[in-house]
This record gives sequence, C-alpha cells and structure tokens, in this order.
Amino acid sequence: MKRSVHIQPRLVVAATVAVAVLMIGTGFIELSQSRNELYHLMGEGALALAETIDRSGANNLLSTGVMEDLLAERLLDNARHIARLDSAGTLDRRRLAELATAHGLYRVNIFNTRAERILSNHPQSAEHAGIPEKYSPAEVLAPILKGNADYLVIGLKEARVEEGQRFAVAVRRAHPDGGAIVVNLDAADLLSFRRSIGIGRLLTDLGNNSGIAYVAIQDTLGILAAAGVVELSSINADTAVTHALSQDTTIVRVLPFNDTDVFEVVRPFAPAGATIGVLRIGLSMDEVHSAEARMLRRTIIMSLVALLIGTLAFVFLWTQQNQELMERRYHSIRTYTGNILAQMMDGVITADPSGTVTMCNVRAAEILDLEADQIEGRTLHDVQEGTGRVLKDIFGKQDGSTEIVVPVPGGGERTVQISLSTIVNAEGGVESRSAILRDVTEARRLEREVQRTSKLTAMGELASGVAHEIRNPLNAIGMIAQRMAKEFTPRKGAKEYRSLAAVMQEETRRVNTIIRQFLAFARPPRLSRRQVPVRELLDHVASLFSSQARAKGVAFVVSGTEYGAASLDPEQMQQALLNLLQNALDATPAGGQISLSADTSRDALRIVIADSGGGMSPAVLERMFDLYYTTKPHGTGLGLSITQQIIGQHGGTIEVSSREGRGTTFTLSLPLPPTITKS
Repeated sequence: MKRSVHIQPRLVVAATVAVAVLMIGTGFIELSQSRNELYHLMGEGALALAETIDRSGANNLLSTGVMEDLLAERLLDNARHIARLDSAGTLDRRRLAELATAHGLYRVNIFNTRAERILSNHPQSAEHAGIPEKYSPAEVLAPILKGNADYLVIGLKEARVEEGQRFAVAVRRAHPDGGAIVVNLDAADLLSFRRSIGIGRLLTDLGNNSGIAYVAIQDTLGILAAAGVVELSSINADTAVTHALSQDTTIVRVLPFNDTDVFEVVRPFAPAGATIGVLRIGLSMDEVHSAEARMLRRTIIMSLVALLIGTLAFVFLWTQQNQELMERRYHSIRTYTGNILAQMMDGVITADPSGTVTMCNVRAAEILDLEADQIEGRTLHDVQEGTGRVLKDIFGKQDGSTEIVVPVPGGGERTVQISLSTIVNAEGGVESRSAILRDVTEARRLEREVQRTSKLTAMGELASGVAHEIRNPLNAIGMIAQRMAKEFTPRKGAKEYRSLAAVMQEETRRVNTIIRQFLAFARPPRLSRRQVPVRELLDHVASLFSSQARAKGVAFVVSGTEYGAASLDPEQMQQALLNLLQNALDATPAGGQISLSADTSRDALRIVIADSGGGMSPAVLERMFDLYYTTKPHGTGLGLSITQQIIGQHGGTIEVSSREGRGTTFTLSLPLPPTITKS
C-alpha cells in the first residue's frame, strides 16, 4: 500500500543542521582516534626498531665470537702442522717463512722451555732491540711451558714490541727439547670487520633515515653511541628514563627536540643479557603533524558537504524508506521460500533459458547424488559428474510428468518421477524452467510387492480350486491304473500293457505331489514362532547345505557381524533359506562361491545370500516370483513363490540384486520385535 509523506521545510533545515553538527563532532572524534592510532603505530614501529637493535647487538657479539673461534681453530691447525715438522727436525727459518707465507700467517715464533725465541719467520730488527717489551712471553705461555695445557687461544693482544694488534694461538712443541710454538695473525682486518658490523655502525645507518630524529645508547655516565644527537638529558636527571631503567620497562612519550616535537621510545639496552644502559629512539613528528592537518581539512570539507548531502538525503527520505521496506519484504519472501525448498521432500531444480542452473535445493542434490554447489551456477552441459549428466536429459524433455531411472554409485538404480514446467514472463518469453524430482523407488518397489502378492494370492486360490477339482478324478485314475496292472492281463502285448500301466501310476503320483504343493501354497501352515538364536539357525542350514556345495565344487561361506535371537518359525525359515541356497547352487558353476551372512540392527534382522553365478536378465527378474514360473528344465516354479510367502508371513521383505555375468544377491529383511536379545 502506497503512502504519501509530507516533510516540512523547517524540519529539513533542523535535520540538516543536526546532521552537520553530528558530522563535525564525528570528524573531530575521528581526528582524535586517528591521532591515537598514529601514535600507536609509531610506538609499535619504534619498539620493533629497538628490538632489532637489541638483536643486532646480540648477533654482533655472537658472530664476532664465532668468527674468532673459527679463526683460532685454523691457526691451531697451522701451529700443530708446524709442530710436527719441528719434531721431525726438518724446520728452519726459510721453511718456516715459506709456511707462513703460504698460510697467510703474520708471524711464527718458536720458544724453548725458558721462553727464549729460538726460531722465527720474521727475526727482530735492530731498530726494535732497545724497545721494552709490553709483556713477557714467559707469562703468556706459562700454562704450556709448565705442562698444564697443550694449547692456548691467546686471542686479540697488542704486539709485544711493534705497534698494532695481533690474534695469536700457541701449542706445545713436540720436539724433545720442549717449549711452545706461537702463531700470530695481523688483527687489523679483524678489527676493521668488527667496526663495520658493530652497534655504532648500525646506529649511524639508522640515524640516516628521514623518519628517525636520533638513536642513542646511554648509560649513567653519558652517551655510549649515538646518531643524530650529541647531547640528551642524563639518566639521573630524567625521571622517565630512570623509571624505564630501574623497572626494566619501556616508555613512550612526546617531547620537544630542536624546536620541534619527537616521539621517543626508551627501553633498557641489554644485547647479551646484561643491561648496560638505555636505548633511546626519537621519531620525527613531521608526518604526524602533516597527517593531522590533512585530517582537519578533510573534516571541515566533509562537514560542509554534509550540509548539502543532508538536504538531498531528506528529499529522498520517502523513497529510501519504501526501498528498504521492499528489500525487507523481498528478503523475507526469499528466506521463507528458501526454508520451504530446503524442507521439501521433493527436489527442485530451476534453469534459465541459457541452460544455467539457478537454484537447486538439498533434496534434488541428494536424489542426483551431487553437492548443491556443484550444480548451481553451472550450465547443464558442464554438470557431467556422476549422475549429474541426467540433468541434460531432464531439461531436454517436454513439459509434463515422466519417470527416469538414475544410476546409484556402487550399483543399483533409483526411480525418479519428474514434473517439468516452463515459467514465462509478461512478454511471453521463457523466464525459466523448473523440474520437481521425487524419488519413487520405494513406492514402485512396494507397488511391485503388492502386485506380486496379489498375483500370488489369486493364483494360489485358483490353484486350490483347480487342485480340488482334479484330485478326485486323479485318484480314480490312479486306482483304475492300479487295478488294471493287478487284475487284468491282455492276451497280446502284456509287457507293453504293464509298462503303460506303471507309467500311468507314476505320472498320477507325480501330479498328486504337485497338487499337494499347490494346496500347501494355497493354505500355508500357521507360523509357530519362538525365540531362535540366529547363529544356531545359520549353522543348522549350513550343515544341511554344505555337503551339496562341496559335492559340486562350490565354496560355501557363512559369516556375520553381529548375532542375536529373533522370533520366527525355524522350520519354515529353514525351508526358505534352503530354497534360496539351492537356487544359488544351481546357478553357480564349479569353482564359484556362495555366501550366507546375517547381521542384526535395532529393528531388523538381515540375512544375505549371494552367489557368483551367471546372474539374471531383467526379464527373468521381473517374473522370478511368479507362481509356476521357472527357468529350470525340471523345476515346478514354486520354490521362490513359497520362499516369498514365508518371508511375507514373518512380516519381512525380500530384495533381489542381479546382473548378468556378475551373480545374484538375495537380501531378507525381517522385523525384530522388542523381545530381541543381543549376544
């Protein structure tokens, strides 16, 4: 129902002003929140930078130690090699100089047990003769000379006479005279490398970034290393810095620096686990101030635009309200329709004129053994997986109702009833086509069961009547044949006469046997139910049948997943099972297999008889339970009919699955009363 809405101008103005005020207030709130977010991001960045500096310092110390260890190992290997040559007596100054040059060694000195140098690749020059030594070799080499150590890593040390630093190791002489061999390496390159990767270089590199005002490492005495700053407030004079150091925590703050503001992060500096001071990082606030100015301008502009937008918004207020109402109704209808389709017992599939599936409910996907998302949005030509190929056949039919057979994965078929209709638009064009799918497999099975039962009942009644009418004259014929064989002797052809009389009697007895079977089928005995252990029933049937299977060379297997007891007539159920097993044996060649298995669930006992014989054609399957129908040369056509009758009397069903060349499977399903017991 349409409604007209009248909006007064003063209400529009008031609402517009209110919206403008709201927008301005919202803008300033957003400005404040954005500033806080920027500060938070700067703090996170500064903390990440500080963590990087901490880890870089620790890694620097670690890498320096590893490098020195590797260098010491190499020098020790060289020293031990020289010691072996020394012990062999093949070492002189020229040979020692060649070894030092080949291995890049600065100096190699060999000392005796009194710490006197007896051989060197680099003899001391005359100009160094008067210069006092900075340390005594006897003190440095004392652990080796006294026999307390086999080798020493002396490490970095000042040159004993010359200027500069050396990296040295020493090993015990293997020579009988004893002493020590010292190998020196010029440490200039090592020290240069340490400076290139040191923390000072890292701070210098960081300080060159435009967004970083300064980076400094500071202790209580002053600045240890810094970039971008020469002087900072001392730790003792700055309570915030003192708090960060004493409480082992991190603080962030904004403070003035060189006529501007910086965002500073202060945290303890402990690269190797021991705190040596604080790390102070100052981030430039220029970008923050620029961002704040931009946000302020944007807030003002947005507030002005809000005045215009507010006016236009209220002009279209009525239209928007009606549109929202329509959307809600559409969503409600769509949801309601979707729920109905999801709960339907029938499947529904809709396709547009191009053949694209626009809708498929859950039940349709189940019937076709597909996922709904495998169908929706795809064309009928694309959906070819599994049973999806039948979609093309379904929508290729004319409008109306029909039935198709859909294959089921793993074998078997499903009967589906299809109702196809076309939806046209106002112009008469096709808008979509819809197919309603209904799984009628069980219904058709029940119909066939009812038809078969009705047919068997009718044929049984007919057989009963015919049997009664035939039995009396048949008995008379049998008695006459008996008397003729005993009381009369023809003058000629006596032998042939008696042979014909014997045949007449035998055929009379055979027909009488068939009549008794007819009467037994027409008037089956009442069930004598009792609780029978399923395992006991199967074992008894197996004992009666196994010898026949063994005589024909057919393997017979009895199995089950769970046994219990069921209320049934054991004699009649035994007859039904033996009928089915006999049919299986007749159909299975030597070398084949027949299996008898059972399992019980909460409400049913399932007995399965399967063979590996030649199977049955669809025509034979259709008529196999008909009375008097048989494919055996000497069969009566009563075995399966009686079996079905027995199963039906027990309230159960019998299902057959058979394919030519692949064997046959009979499945008996018997309902279990509440008295069932599980073993």
